[in-house]
This record gives sequence, C-alpha cells and structure tokens, in this order.
Amino acid sequence: MPKRQPLVDIKIQQKVRDALVELCKVEAEKIMGGMHEKNPHWEKGTFTHSNRGSNQFKVQSNMKFGFENNEEAEALENGAKAKPFSGTFTQNVGEHKRELGKPKTKTQKISRTLKLKKKRSTSVKKHTRTYKNMRPVKLASGEWRILSGIPAQKKEAPLYTGMTKLLKNDRFIASALKKLLR
Repeated sequence: MPKRQPLVDIKIQQKVRDALVELCKVEAEKIMGGMHEKNPHWEKGTFTHSNRGSNQFKVQSNMKFGFENNEEAEALENGAKAKPFSGTFTQNVGEHKRELGKPKTKTQKISRTLKLKKKRSTSVKKHTRTYKNMRPVKLASGEWRILSGIPAQKKEAPLYTGMTKLLKNDRFIASALKKLLR
C-alpha cells in the first residue's frame, strides 16, 4: 500500500500553526491586560505554548495562558467550591453608639410618649468580639454579614470565552493569518 501524501506540506502546516499561536498570544495578552487593569494586585498574566508533537495528518499543540498561582483568577476562570471557615476570629470593635429599638411593652410605649426627650441610644465602649468558625464580612452595599464560609463562585471563564470567540471568527483569523504569513 503506497504512502499517502499530506494535502498540505508539513512546513506550511507548521507556519500556519505558528501564526495561529502568535495570534492567540496577542489576543490572550489583550484579555489578560484588561483583567489586570480591573485587578491591579494580580501579577501579569502569562502565555506559554508547548508543542506536544505532531505527525503529518494530525498536528497537536497545547496553549496555556492565564495567571499563575492566583486563586482569585483561577476561581474566576474555573469556578470555586464553597470553603468553610475554621478556627476563631477576633474582631476589634471601637467605641460607638447603639440605637435602641422600639419600646416593646405598653408601659414603655406610654413612657416613650410622655418622655420624648429621653434618648433611645446608648454608648458602647471599645471591646472585642470572638467568632468561632465564622467571620464578619462587609458587603459591597456597605452592610455587614457574619458568614460561616466563603460561598461557591460560579465559573465565568473570561479567558476561555474570549479565545473561543476569537477562534470562531473566520474572517478575522483569515486576515490575521495573511498578515502573519507574509
């Protein structure tokens, strides 16, 4: 049985693959740059390309991009499971005023109407609070909640979806390949 000749020369396949990798590298760095602007405390994202081997009919290549050793970026890309807090947490609470609630009994209600000048608040001295397997967390709205763990995070995959959107755009890839192959 005679050997089958590849439809496209292997050197041309290699050029196209290298051009696609270069295109993906540029676009991945744009996406990671945008994520780095939103989260300046993250280290710069990296893009690596490793050629795992090839043959004349099936060329395999592996591209890895993202933020290394970054749990926040990993959770954003792949999602994260809920993690319970463990141990104790001590919160230092400064001096503040506590507003007292509405009067509960009938006599308190009557005395409230008679004594309107009486303050319905009290001063609280500086103290500490200890939580066991819980932690106070300030929400974006400014409210405080006491949570028993870090809630699960949904998978958003901004890098994967951005790269997939790029690779599905045939016209953009064709024009970029023309520029890179010249």
